[in-house]
Amino acid sequence: MTLLALALMASIVTDTPRAWTSFRGNPQNSGTTSATVALPLRQSWSIVLDGPIEATAAIKDGFGYVGTTTGSLYKIRLSDRHVEWRFRSPSAFSSSPTLADGSVFLGDEGGVFYSVDASTGRQRWKYQTGDKIVSSGSILGDAVVFGSYDGRATCLLRSNGHRKWVYTTQAPIHGTPAVTPYGVVVAGCDGHAHLLRTTNGKQIAAFAIGTNVAASPAVMGTMVYVASISAQYTAIDLMHRKIVWKEAEREEGAACHAGASFADGLVMFGSRSRRVFAVDSRTGVGKWTFRTKEAVDSAPVVAGKVAFFGCDDGFFYAVRASD
Repeated sequence: MTLLALALMASIVTDTPRAWTSFRGNPQNSGTTSATVALPLRQSWSIVLDGPIEATAAIKDGFGYVGTTTGSLYKIRLSDRHVEWRFRSPSAFSSSPTLADGSVFLGDEGGVFYSVDASTGRQRWKYQTGDKIVSSGSILGDAVVFGSYDGRATCLLRSNGHRKWVYTTQAPIHGTPAVTPYGVVVAGCDGHAHLLRTTNGKQIAAFAIGTNVAASPAVMGTMVYVASISAQYTAIDLMHRKIVWKEAEREEGAACHAGASFADGLVMFGSRSRRVFAVDSRTGVGKWTFRTKEAVDSAPVVAGKVAFFGCDDGFFYAVRASD
C-alpha cells in the first residue's frame, strides 16, 4: 500500500479567520482569504496516513480533517499531529470535507455522501447517489449541495440528510457547485454552466462553455469564472445572465482541471501547460505568467497578496499575486 505523509507548514499567520472549512474556503469557491502568511514556511511536523490524499483538508478550531483514497477520514490535532478519530468508508475519498453544524460532510467514490459527527467521528446519516462523488459539498442555507458522476446536483438538508432537491444534467459533475446570491452554479461534463434556483433546483439559465468542465466554478461579485479541460476560460455575468468574455489558452499541453482564484481585479488559473497565469477579470486580457517545470492541477489559494499552489514538479510555490 502506498503511504503518503501529510505535513503541516508552520508560519506566522495574522488576520482572522484561521478556519478553512470547505474545498475552496467558502461556498463561492473563491480560494481567497484575508489572512496573511509570513514567509518562508517551514515544516512543523508530518504524519503518515493509510493512503494517498487527493483533496484539500478542512481546518477549524485547531483541527484538520482529511480523507484518503483508501476510504479513511481523519481528524488530526494541528498542534501535535495527534489523531482524534478515524472514520472508515468502503470506498475512496477523493473530495474535500466540508464543516458545518458540528458535522463533517463528505462524499466517496461509491456514491455515498456522509454526515459525520465532528466530535466523535460517528456517522450521523448517509445518502446514496447513482455514481461516484468527487465534488465537495457547498453550504446552502440549511442544506448542503454537491455534484456526482450520475450527472446530478443534489441538495440535502444538513440536519437529517433528507433530499431537498435534485437537478439532472446530461453528463457527470466533477466540480463543486458555487453558491451565489443569484443561484447555485453547477458546471460539468455536459459543456454547460447551469444557474439553478436555491429553493428548488430549477434551472434559471444555462451558459454554453463548449467543452467538458472538471474544475469548480468560482465566483467574485456578480461574476462566475469557469475553466475547461480543453483550456477554454469563460466569464459569466450572473446578474445579467450573459457571457462577458471567452479566452482560449494556446500553450502546448493546455488543460485546466483547477478552479480560479482572485486578487486585485485579476483572475488566476493553473494549467497543465506548466504555468499559472493571471488575466484581467473584466476583459480576460493576460497580465502575467509564472512558468513551472510540470503541470499545475492545484488551484491557487490567495492569502493576502500571495498566491500559493502545488505543482507536479514536486514544489509548493508562493507567488506574488500582483505580478
